[in-house]
Amino acid sequence: MYTWPLHTRIAELSEKYNLAVIMPSGENSYYLDRDDFFASYGKFIGEELVNKTRTLFPLSDKREDTFIGGFSMGGYGSLYNGLNNPDTFSKIITFAPSLELFFKPDASYDDPFPKNKGYIEAHYGPMEKAYNTNKDIPWLIDEMKKNNVNFPEIFMRTGEDDPIRKTHAMLEEKYKEAGINYTAKIVPGAHEWDFINRNFEDAISWLCK
Repeated sequence: MYTWPLHTRIAELSEKYNLAVIMPSGENSYYLDRDDFFASYGKFIGEELVNKTRTLFPLSDKREDTFIGGFSMGGYGSLYNGLNNPDTFSKIITFAPSLELFFKPDASYDDPFPKNKGYIEAHYGPMEKAYNTNKDIPWLIDEMKKNNVNFPEIFMRTGEDDPIRKTHAMLEEKYKEAGINYTAKIVPGAHEWDFINRNFEDAISWLCK
């Protein structure tokens, strides 16, 4: 999206580390497939865009050279599409991933949006149909572990002043239980671009090592 080139060091770092960066718009879809909206953002991001860009540009078609990442809604989208396409993506960067499904509407949480059932269902569809599906990241990790799927590696950072830090703690525990190769830290910052820029080069360096 245009906000990334405006607000982050992504152009500088992609040149420094010799990365081709594709930035599709998710249009507030959480990068999900939604049959009720006739929308296939997950298929587009996780399959079609990867294949199309490989025909347009001289990009590697190897799993070990193919990554996905994002912030907030995009942080969720990177987990959703990275974990649902483990044969395509070898690494996932997720900054402050927003997982509203983890916070049920009656949960104690200091951000008003996840308490709102309408807000959650606008993105995930009916809640009773979203839990225990591939939209539900903790459930998805458990299912992948049961089926001995080769997990992508994960880099996760969340600001210590970000209410999403509770999501971070839950996810890190899931990564440990599943035996995922990951690095995760709570670091200074809030839900803002400055937080991204302070941690961006660490993420890109990890991606390319």
